Formats: sequence, structure tokens, C-alpha cells
Amino acid sequence: MTPQPPPTFRKGTLAAIVGSLTALVLLTSTPQNESGRTVAVKLAPDGAATVTHISGPQYLRAYLDIAGVATACDGITAGVRLGQVYTKAQCAALLDRALADHAEGVMRCSPALRAEGRDWQRVAAVDHAYQFGVAAWCTSSAHNLIEAGEVADGCAALLLWNKARIKGVLQFSNGVQRRSHRRQEYCLTGMAGFPVETLQARLARWK
Repeated sequence: MTPQPPPTFRKGTLAAIVGSLTALVLLTSTPQNESGRTVAVKLAPDGAATVTHISGPQYLRAYLDIAGVATACDGITAGVRLGQVYTKAQCAALLDRALADHAEGVMRCSPALRAEGRDWQRVAAVDHAYQFGVAAWCTSSAHNLIEAGEVADGCAALLLWNKARIKGVLQFSNGVQRRSHRRQEYCLTGMAGFPVETLQARLARWK
């Protein structure tokens, strides 16, 4: 059988920016992290993603998050006004676009993450940027350590992010801390002692 050539992903798709594995993980994990919902994800040969809701809450109507920011769908804040209503298709498109935008920013400032075999570190970096912003990732100690080749230490530095701004005050958040632990588990995956086969069990510790 003749091997099939690798897919050519359309420029601008999340898969084109970070690769198919990283894209699939981000499109699956972000709705779980942001909304507590389960989705199914399929990638077309050109990299276009189809995200299908399976179960859990969907925030189709904009609401105020714990920081008082108008939010909808899976943590979307850009252009959102309180009371706006979205369709499932609109939320899926917004998730895809927001992840791609954050991924582009992450990859611009993170040459080390472009190397082969950095799929799981890319998951962690883009997830961090999605929650805290691209600038927060690019100036973080986690970023600096990974760029210096100190990957394990960079993964550990992700745990420094355990606070949220609540009513204008930056304070410890158990939810933020647990997500940072999950992010660290992604970041360490593939390294000695952290095989892919144990990832789900490791993530389950921090739900």
C-alpha cells in the first residue's frame, strides 16, 4: 500500500499553527476547562475543525464571570456584551478562532515550541495563554525556562499561576490552581516518568 501524504492544513487553522495532535487536545480540553462540557472533535484534511457538543453546560447566553467580565461560550470575552445569545455553531466557531489567535501569539514568541516532539508543551502554553493572555505566557518564567531548554522546570513554573481577579482583587483560586496542575500534566507528558498512557489518570487527580 502506498503511504498517504501528510495532510496540508489551510493557513490560519489551529492545526496549521500547532499541529493536529495539539489542535485536537486543545479543542477537546478547552470546553471542559472553561465550561465543564464534553465535546467531540474532527479535523478535515485541510485542518478545519468540527466541534460537536456531547454533554455538560453550554453558555449560549453571555454572563459575568468571577472577575465581572462579560463571557460566553467557552470562556470567550472579546466582543461579548452581557445578554447576548449565541448558537451552538457560533460558539464552536468562536472557540476555534480564539484558540487559533492565542496559538499564533504563543508560537511567535516561543521558537522552542516549534521543534518536533513539543506537542504537549504546546498544549500547555496555548492553554495558559487562553486563560491568562498571550503576553502573560510570553513574559512568564515558564516560557523563559522552556526556551532555555529547562523544560521540566518550565512545566513546574506553570504552578505559580494560581490566582484570579475577583471583584477587582487578585486572590488565590482553587479552580485556577487545579487547572494549572492539569496544565503541568500536559506539559510533562512524553518526558521520563510521564508517558502518554498515564495522562488521563494524572489529569483526573486535578478535576
